Amino acid sequence: MHEFFHDPVLNPHDAGGGSGHSINARQFFQPLRGESMPSTEFGPSETIEAILVDNRSDQAEQNRQEFTEKRMKGELAFEIKCGDAREVTLNPNESYVDNRIAAAINPEIAEGAFNSPAVQFAIFVPHFDGGLFVPERMPPGCGGQGAKAELARFGRQDEEDQLEQFISERIRHQDFIVNTMELARELARLAKRGQPVIVTPQDHRTGEVRPLVVYQKDRGIIRTIEPEGLHLPLDGQYRPEEIYADGVPFMEDEHLPENIQGYLNRYRINLLKLKEDNPNFYDEQATQNPRFIFFSTDLKDFKVWLPHIGHRPNVGFRLTVPRRRIGADVQLSERDMLVAFAQSEYVMRESVSHAEEPGKAFHDTRTMVIMTGNYKTSQEFALGLAQRVQESAHRRKKKSWLALPNRQIIIGQINAGHITKIGEVDFEVRGGELIRFEDRAYNIAGQRVPVF
Repeated sequence: MHEFFHDPVLNPHDAGGGSGHSINARQFFQPLRGESMPSTEFGPSETIEAILVDNRSDQAEQNRQEFTEKRMKGELAFEIKCGDAREVTLNPNESYVDNRIAAAINPEIAEGAFNSPAVQFAIFVPHFDGGLFVPERMPPGCGGQGAKAELARFGRQDEEDQLEQFISERIRHQDFIVNTMELARELARLAKRGQPVIVTPQDHRTGEVRPLVVYQKDRGIIRTIEPEGLHLPLDGQYRPEEIYADGVPFMEDEHLPENIQGYLNRYRINLLKLKEDNPNFYDEQATQNPRFIFFSTDLKDFKVWLPHIGHRPNVGFRLTVPRRRIGADVQLSERDMLVAFAQSEYVMRESVSHAEEPGKAFHDTRTMVIMTGNYKTSQEFALGLAQRVQESAHRRKKKSWLALPNRQIIIGQINAGHITKIGEVDFEVRGGELIRFEDRAYNIAGQRVPVF
C-alpha cells in the first residue's frame, strides 16, 4: 500500500486515468473560443452569473466588513465542524471556519489559525440527528462517524481506498463526542495564549447547540470543565449506554466564559430567523442533498461571500483546503490536496449511488465549486481532483461522478472574500476515460474571455 500522505498528485507526466491514459495540465487548460454550453438542468443559483451577483451584493459587502472588523479587534472564533451541508455555521461573520468530514482536523496544521491574534477561542461543532436518537446509543447523523463505526466493527476492506484511509487515520473514534473531545484537548495543548477550546454538539435537525466541554491550558496544565461523570474513555472503556442514557450530555452556558456565552446566544437568535425564512427546516434537514460541493482555501464560511445562495440550509457540502507557507510563498501542499480529494470521495460515491433516486442523499449534487487564492492553483486542483475521481471509479469498477449527466465544475480565485476571477471547466468522460478538461475563463464582469 502506498503512503497516503506522500503519494504524488499533480505530476503532469504521471496524471493518467485508470487505464494509464495521461494528459498534463498544460494540455488540459487551453482556451475555448466561441463554443456555447449545452442546455442543463442546473438551478438558478448554480451559474457563474448568480455566484458573481451574490458575491458582489450589498449583503456580501456588509458581511465582509463585519468579518474584517471582528478580525482587526481580535474577536474571531475558530469554528471547526463537519463539511455536512445540514450543519449550520454558528456565526459566519465572526469566525474562521474549518470544514472536514467529522471535524477531523490535523491539530498541528489548524494550530496556525487557532493561534492567530484574531482568534479568541476555538469551538468544535460535531453534529448528530436528534430525530433518530435512541437512549443508550450514540445518535447517528454524521456519515464520517458512521463509516468509522463500520471500520471499528469490520476493519479495513480496501487497503488502497483513500476515503477509507482518511477515516481510519484522521477520525479518532467512532463516537462523535469522543472524537471531537480528543481533537479539542490536543488543540488546547497547542494554545500560545491560553485560548479555550469548546466542544458544542449540534442537532442538525433543529440546529440547536448545547455546550459539552471546555479545555484550557493554564501554565502547562489542561484544565477541563465538563458535566459530572463525563470523561474521555480509556481503551476498552467506551460505554455509550452510560454516555447517552439520558440524551446527548451537555452543561449549562453559565459555566462558559462570557464571550462564548454571547457567541452562542447570537447564533440562537440567528437560528430563529433562519427557521422563519425556511419553515420546512426540520424536514429538509433529514437527508443531506445539497446542490453544491465547495472546496475553498478561504477560512471565511461560504455564507459570508455567497450570502443569498448560502442562506438556505442544506445547500452546500464544504471542505476546507489549508494553505501553508512553503518558502516565500503561501500555497497548497500535495499532502493537503490529497486529504481533500479523499474526503470528496464520500460525496461523489453517494451522488453516483443515488443518481436515479430523487430525494436521496446527494442526488442533486451537480455543481463543484473550487475557490483558492490563485486561479492557476484552482485549475491544478480541479485537474488533480478529476483524475482522482476517475482513477477511484475505475479501480472500484463504478461509474464516476464526472460521467453523470448535468455535472459542472466552477473554479475561481478568491481574495479577502472577493471573487476576482472565475471560470468553468468543460470536460468529457468517454469509456471511463477523462478525454477533455478545458478551462472557460470569464472576466470580472462575467463575460467569457480566452485564457492564454
